[in-house]
Amino acid sequence: MRAVKRSIAAAALDRILDEIETRYCALVAETVDFARLDAIEQSLVVELETLVATGEVPAPPDRRALESRASSMVNWALCMLADDPRRTKQDEDDDCELCRAFSYGPSTPGPR
Repeated sequence: MRAVKRSIAAAALDRILDEIETRYCALVAETVDFARLDAIEQSLVVELETLVATGEVPAPPDRRALESRASSMVNWALCMLADDPRRTKQDEDDDCELCRAFSYGPSTPGPR
């Protein structure tokens, strides 16, 4: 009987965690500029095509393979955000030079 109760409790917990994950995934998605991601991916495709044309990388079977590779590169970059130190807000008077350097994004000017 205890095993059944534990299994019901575990299933309920899994359902609750799935609901929370879904809700927060939607919130995170609201912060993403999908048009910009698509533009970056298309730029990567063009860059990969250039590398193929110059013989620096082997030619794939078709353009879809290049698009898939560019998509994988963007997905990898998105996954790397989890470990990016810029995710955590640093105090302006933080004395760690590396932390300050990483806290400046492309739209935020660095120290002068």
